[in-house]
Amino acid sequence: MSESLTRQLYQLLLEEGLHPERLSNSPQHEDASLPTQPENDHIHSLRLPVQGKNAEWTCLIRVFEKTERVLVYSIFPTQVADAQRPQLALMLTQINYGLILGNFEFDLSDGEIRYKTSIDVEGMTLNSTILRNLLYGNFFSVDLYYHALMQAINGSDDLQRLIHQAEQPDEIAGFDLVDEIVH
Repeated sequence: MSESLTRQLYQLLLEEGLHPERLSNSPQHEDASLPTQPENDHIHSLRLPVQGKNAEWTCLIRVFEKTERVLVYSIFPTQVADAQRPQLALMLTQINYGLILGNFEFDLSDGEIRYKTSIDVEGMTLNSTILRNLLYGNFFSVDLYYHALMQAINGSDDLQRLIHQAEQPDEIAGFDLVDEIVH
């Protein structure tokens, strides 16, 4: 393998103006800008802050060198209290039904919500277009549903109204987020 997938991804992130932080399970730096790939380290993690229109959150990017896959998690900035978890599980199930790009995940044990997009790049070259589609579709989805999820976390029980309002903003014309036939 010529250049590691992690190095390619890291360089593309920098070109996008994003500045990822290498996490401890990632390889050490050769220099101040790019991670290297030790022979026995096949999964790397990068973290970066995200500023959407409606919220700020953390993005975690996992790179699987052996299988050439990239996984992007946007971690919702608020954990769900025990009492609200059944309602949020129902809401996230309803939101996920028909999503075209990615999905929400919900950890019932600690209340963490995250949004996941991923890609298998085996046999292809990771480029800025692929990276943008992977990242920004993820970021857009979190930002789009942010207010609805926060209202549900804070006790609103009209889930259908919250979902409908989130999926009907004026500025998303032309962006296919939800398959309307399925929803």
